[in-house]
Amino acid sequence: MALTNIELYEELKKTVTEDAARMIAEVVPKAYDLATKGDIERLAAATKGDIERLAAATKGDIERLAGDFERLAGDVERLAAATKGDIERLAAATKSDFALLESNLKSYIDSRFLRYTATVVIPMCALMVGALITLIVK
Repeated sequence: MALTNIELYEELKKTVTEDAARMIAEVVPKAYDLATKGDIERLAAATKGDIERLAAATKGDIERLAGDFERLAGDVERLAAATKGDIERLAAATKSDFALLESNLKSYIDSRFLRYTATVVIPMCALMVGALITLIVK
């Protein structure tokens, strides 16, 4: 409630002397929004209520976020376990694939060696034996 200096003077006259009321009214600057003690108490109560509501809402948000974090941590753990299982299965399959590849490669090398032996070495040995026999016979 805004008081003019005249209204302030009239109110103060009821509790203090007229001279004291006049001096106070002259010293207090003119203000349209001069707050009373009641105004300040109401504002403080409203502010306290706002703070309490915000604190409760913040606590609820923190609790909700903590629950979300726990769910995410569980998801990460499940994904890590699944990924570990996938990696172990892939490692076993890869080991098996390498063993098969090694076996196939050995078979291929053996067959190429046999083919080389049959197509090159044996005929060369036969030619050499034939040449030796020809030399011996002459």
